[in-house]
Amino acid sequence: MKFALAIFAIALLLGNQHGNCQGAFQNLDFEAANVPDVPSNTDGGTVTLTSGMPGWTAIPVGLLGTNLVIGHNTFSAGGAVVAIEGPQLSAPAILDGNYTAYLQGSTFGTPTSAYIAQTGQIPLGSESLQFFASPSANFQLSTGGQVIPTVELGSTPNYDIMSCGLLLYPTFPVVF
Repeated sequence: MKFALAIFAIALLLGNQHGNCQGAFQNLDFEAANVPDVPSNTDGGTVTLTSGMPGWTAIPVGLLGTNLVIGHNTFSAGGAVVAIEGPQLSAPAILDGNYTAYLQGSTFGTPTSAYIAQTGQIPLGSESLQFFASPSANFQLSTGGQVIPTVELGSTPNYDIMSCGLLLYPTFPVVF
């Protein structure tokens, strides 16, 4: 499966419990990143996955000793990559807040996907998931192995506001 650039900022699980309905999910908006400050708009090298995206799993990741690592303020030179961007990075790299997830699949040779995922229960009463994605991003959202159709709710100069319905998927893990 080919993936173009996909930058995500997960906004909010919406439903009857507006604003506080993450259930078992963690850090849906990536603001819990605990990465070192680096000079504005510079490469931060690598950080552990647990520091850069607490609560998330990711593919591809690097290995540094026994730690899984992702990029920090890094971008792909053509290969598949997962990185956390921020806090000192300019728009359009940061979609909202201080941090944004950056995913880039590779189309060299055999296509390689990049993804982030969390496993948890979608809270009862949740009706949709809204998130921000870079304009023209090519991505899939899935849960329990099923692709969930997404729709664009609106757009800004830096990102599209996307949504998907969750009523049919109450207990499956969500994968971006």
